[in-house]
Amino acid sequence: MKTTSAKFCALTCVLVVFLTFILSNTVIADPASRVARISYTNGIVSLLPAGTTKWVKAKLNRPLILGDSLWLDTNARIELQLGLATLRAGEQTNLKILNFNNELAQFQLTEGTLVLSITRLKPKQRYEVNTPNLALSIQTRGYYRIDVEKNSTTVTVRKGTATIYGEKAALKISAGKSCQFKGRNLQGYICNAIGPIDEFDRWSLERDRRAQKTAIKHVSKAMIGYEDLADHGQWKSVKKYGYVWVPDRVETDWVPYRDGHWVWIRGWGWTWVDDQPWGFAPFHYGRWVFIERRWAWVPGPVAAEPLYAPALVAFVGGRNFIVAEDTVGIAWFPLGPGEAYIPPYQVSRNYFTQINVSNTIINQTYVTNIYQNPNTVINYQNLAIGNAVTAVPTQAFVQSQPVEEAYVPVTEKNLANVPVTPVAAIAPEETSVLGGEKPTEAQPSKTIEDKPVLVKTEPPPPQFHFLKSKNYSQKIQVSP
Repeated sequence: MKTTSAKFCALTCVLVVFLTFILSNTVIADPASRVARISYTNGIVSLLPAGTTKWVKAKLNRPLILGDSLWLDTNARIELQLGLATLRAGEQTNLKILNFNNELAQFQLTEGTLVLSITRLKPKQRYEVNTPNLALSIQTRGYYRIDVEKNSTTVTVRKGTATIYGEKAALKISAGKSCQFKGRNLQGYICNAIGPIDEFDRWSLERDRRAQKTAIKHVSKAMIGYEDLADHGQWKSVKKYGYVWVPDRVETDWVPYRDGHWVWIRGWGWTWVDDQPWGFAPFHYGRWVFIERRWAWVPGPVAAEPLYAPALVAFVGGRNFIVAEDTVGIAWFPLGPGEAYIPPYQVSRNYFTQINVSNTIINQTYVTNIYQNPNTVINYQNLAIGNAVTAVPTQAFVQSQPVEEAYVPVTEKNLANVPVTPVAAIAPEETSVLGGEKPTEAQPSKTIEDKPVLVKTEPPPPQFHFLKSKNYSQKIQVSP
């Protein structure tokens, strides 16, 4: 890789952004600071994205949100990292996310096996699991297992304390007990001491031990995906940036945000899903810098709890950006240390500040100025790095095609005088939500999927079908 000329940077490093969404006087409901990351799959695992009716293959590193459903076929397993907690599920399991925000993670389990391993809870934070027989509420750290069979639910508490709610009844289960419930009134339940662990618990506990062995020196423990960094890269001390992480086993011309695909996720917009097994934390937190002829990831302050971002990039080009002869496309590049991330969704001033100061060392006055001033000039350091910009045809972007296969090299001529924007001004299609995957027949029966459950906390109403949602293209902020 090489650095391009200063003249090229002068022409292309200027951004004029109209931040209409952050100048609104209306009250803004900020998104959650976390998502649920698919951190492990084995066997046939299917995903029903919120707002769709088509089941598709669940892909590693995809963020899950409220309304997403999962089905695990025979011999399948999945792990979801939630930030200071982990959910694991086994075969023949039907699972749905009913609620997911900073205070509550709520899951519907109509059949199968689920484990919640909770490392720490923040003040007022809790977890809830809803089954056909009961609602389980958790407000202490610990290890909890729920098994739902045809006519019963068994709750096993290995560590911690859980509260069970039935119809007009409630009781607590302490560590070391396993209780089976039939019906919905919590009558006639049977409690026993925990027996020997089975193969599923053995696997789950081993995953816990793996995470606990991971040394946490340079990032916050609340960062989703930090566990994968130690096995796939090296930490190096750099005078200007402190400790940076350099990935192992990547090609010499490897570039961040090129080995994966884009998906459209409700509430977040265009979201990057990386193909690397370690490809979550470095693409949703921190910044990237090109040093010593390699890309290195620079995390935010260790003491700060980082806020999740769908993709820490800036986009290049508008609706008529030509990436190749007669081919309209879209391009992007990773943000560098100290550069502001401008969310493509509505946020409050506090959120705008926190998502920046928690993910990079950045002057807070500078962040405030960007928030307050509609016309902001930003000089992006990575835009001047040769090969840093990744471009694909628009259709490949929308259809969630693998970027590495659709990649089109761009030249200085392609990029000259084109706008840089925080938003990909491209309307999604249904395939964007499905992640480019074809429908799968591996899905639960309607009897299992539609089985009613008991809830302690009333969840939000179901999401509208994606195709019935109005004016998606109008919600995309476009910089002229």
